[in-house]
Amino acid sequence: MPYEVVWVPIVDPIEDFERSPSLQNKFEALREPMPWYTVDSPKLIERHVVEFMRERWHFMNKPILVVLDPQGNEASLNALHMIWIWGTEAFPFTRAPTAKDSNVKLQMAYVGKRNHSHREQIRRISEAVRAENLSHSWAEPALMWFFWARLESMLYSKIQLGKADDHDEVRTSILLT
Repeated sequence: MPYEVVWVPIVDPIEDFERSPSLQNKFEALREPMPWYTVDSPKLIERHVVEFMRERWHFMNKPILVVLDPQGNEASLNALHMIWIWGTEAFPFTRAPTAKDSNVKLQMAYVGKRNHSHREQIRRISEAVRAENLSHSWAEPALMWFFWARLESMLYSKIQLGKADDHDEVRTSILLT
């Protein structure tokens, strides 16, 4: 890989981590299989570092992927959404558009709803789509979740690039789904 990843685990407030052996065990279970560099413990990250990340990088307790160029300058404040969409092909993870000519043939598929609380309704619709051979339907809930997570990542990527439109009908309907 032409890049390195460093995981900086933030636990705020840190006192929760220090008092909770189960949280410490969960951290170790996450850290152990990671192929990249990690900070050994959230306890090593000082409060002013967390504040810097909140102010400068807009960290709000959700994972972000800040990209620094070889000189240490910020190339992207959050490339995580690019990774969800393009995988490692998004490298060098800059703000420049990452769309490529992919020659993808269009198909239609029913992928449920973003809100999975309507499981029975989603199941009935999926069965009808398959039974009547209307198109494809993803029956696996994990695939539906992954679809909606990637779609949300595309939205955040569009917002980050400054191309979001508050009056975009497609965006509005996706957010209300």
